[in-house]
Amino acid sequence: MLKFNPIGEKVIIEEVDKSNMITEGGVYLPSSPKDKIFFTVKTVGNGKSVQENTEVGDSVVIKEYSGQDFDLLGQKGKVVDFSDILIIVKQEK
Repeated sequence: MLKFNPIGEKVIIEEVDKSNMITEGGVYLPSSPKDKIFFTVKTVGNGKSVQENTEVGDSVVIKEYSGQDFDLLGQKGKVVDFSDILIIVKQEK
C-alpha cells in the first residue's frame, strides 16, 4: 500500500464514519449536507503550523467547499490547506 504525504501546510483528511454520529448523551446527529465538513486527519504535511497543531486521528471541521478530493490507486481522501481547518477536536488523554 502506498503512503501519500502532503507537502507544506496541507493535511489529508477522510470522511468521518457516519455510524458514530451519536453523542455521549445518546443524542443522534442526523445526516445532512453539513456532514461534508466533518473529517478525520489521515496524514499531515511538513509545515510548522500543521505539525504543531494537528495529529493523525484528530477530528476536524473544515470550511465548506474547501480542499481537493482524490481517488488514487483505491485510496480516497481530501487534501486541504491548514488554514481551511476551522476546528480541531482532540481526544482527552
